[in-house]
Amino acid sequence: MQKRGMLGARVLENIDLELLINHADFYIYEHQYVEFTDYYKVPHINRVRDNANIVYYIIEGGGYIETKQGNTPIEAGYIYVYPCIKEEEFQSHFYPGTKKISLYFYFDLFSCDDIFSVLRGFRYYKDEEGIIERIRDTVLSESIANQLLLPGLVMQSLTPLLKEVEDYMKERLLLGKRYHFLFDYLEKNLSHSLTLEEISQKVGMSYSTLTHTIPKKFGFNIKQYLQKKILRAASFDLEYTDLRIKDIAEKYGFSSEVYFSDWFYKMCKSRPRKYRSYFCARKQEDYCLYLNDEKTEGDVNLL
Repeated sequence: MQKRGMLGARVLENIDLELLINHADFYIYEHQYVEFTDYYKVPHINRVRDNANIVYYIIEGGGYIETKQGNTPIEAGYIYVYPCIKEEEFQSHFYPGTKKISLYFYFDLFSCDDIFSVLRGFRYYKDEEGIIERIRDTVLSESIANQLLLPGLVMQSLTPLLKEVEDYMKERLLLGKRYHFLFDYLEKNLSHSLTLEEISQKVGMSYSTLTHTIPKKFGFNIKQYLQKKILRAASFDLEYTDLRIKDIAEKYGFSSEVYFSDWFYKMCKSRPRKYRSYFCARKQEDYCLYLNDEKTEGDVNLL
């Protein structure tokens, strides 16, 4: 998993690319290369609480995506992106012989929301530049150096999607540039016990600026931003690590496991233990970032 991927200059020509590279939150949760030997149905649940987006790279074969709005064919040579805009269930159906790479990620800029929150529905794009083949080779490579190229390739593959939200990104980048030291501090000090007074002292920003100027300019207050970041990080720890819930609570500044459990339930309507057990029900290998597996007929929830 890499936090910050390189972004080619041709991706967004009029944006401060250095700022985007250094301050865009871009996480790859997990990815898989799968060859389907039989028909396969994958149910998904978009989880708005941690903005987990999904992207498919279809190498061979195909199928269709089933949503409440109807069915969309899946074809080889296309990149399919399902931005996590709202809590929603949908299904992907794959035919025998299909080869694909699936990847889960989030991407946001100085906001409480995923940058794709301005979009509506999933997107699909023709792979005009052979990115699918390069991503496949990277995923299957045993070289760590090659694997580290994946975030940059993924961001390159998301170029059409990024262009759709370019105006929103420009506004956030220009605004965030003035306050990036504040967001950097919050990112490195995710604690539920962190107070505005402490933040004000550490970043050299007045209390008034934190409580009035920031909410007015960004549309959210510091506490909301901090809580959203903590929820995302804690959700990740519950899903992808073996940390005890007590240790996770302590890690993010909660006075007790009970307090953390109550807070987590208030934020996403699920207790931490139940949340973790849902994802632990998957096979252990499904957590692997670099998986080459053959799937057989049936249903599975990869999210």
